[in-house]
Amino acid sequence: MTSYEKCEKLFYGHLGWIYSVVVDDEGIPYSGSNDHTIRNWDVETTNFDKVFLGHQARVSCLESVPCSSFLLSGSWDMTAKLWNSKTGKEIKSFSGHHDQVYDLSVFGDKFVTASNDGSIKVWDFSSGSLIKTFRTHLGAIYSCATGPSQIVYYGSKDGHVVAYDLKSDKTIKEYSGLNGDILTLKVFRNRLFAGDINGGVISWGLEGSEQPIKYESHKGSVTCLAFANNSLFTGSHDYTIK
Repeated sequence: MTSYEKCEKLFYGHLGWIYSVVVDDEGIPYSGSNDHTIRNWDVETTNFDKVFLGHQARVSCLESVPCSSFLLSGSWDMTAKLWNSKTGKEIKSFSGHHDQVYDLSVFGDKFVTASNDGSIKVWDFSSGSLIKTFRTHLGAIYSCATGPSQIVYYGSKDGHVVAYDLKSDKTIKEYSGLNGDILTLKVFRNRLFAGDINGGVISWGLEGSEQPIKYESHKGSVTCLAFANNSLFTGSHDYTIK
């Protein structure tokens, strides 16, 4: 018989489906929703502290900027936004995509966004300027991640993950092993992890020629990945976390 851990707390407040959750360096959780808002939460009381207003559509992705009081968000309103996580005030808005923003990833004082318009954009979040745009022939890009040496990884609709070198401005490698749309990507301890629409989970070493590692599949799309110590957590549309 399957055993279930008891839910410790429930957090109510959003008026639509929740699509993204992130926890900052201080342990404060933030959530993005189909109600166009971001909320931060008091873990002790389970009440939301602030409502971040500014997006005009679903908030699809969130990222806390390490060692700062900044929060980044991406939305189906085709923009990304930089927020003061303490006050909930919008600092900058980044416009340039022509369709929904699905994912973003921070590296240093820059970040990248992946969009349904088939492009990856690189931004400077201090100045607000667009640094670079590169397009793919693969259609919508649902996921992206950043690694060492200014390498951007993005997931395609055919199950491949592409490594793009921002310094040389070219594709340097492709990773294979999954068969469907890559919905989530993370770099952790010199490995690249991916989950796809068919429930598959895989990782590749970023150095050398070692074989990829496949993990127990889900029965639904794998939509998120997270890490704690040496453990990998996967979340899926099959209602389970592994």
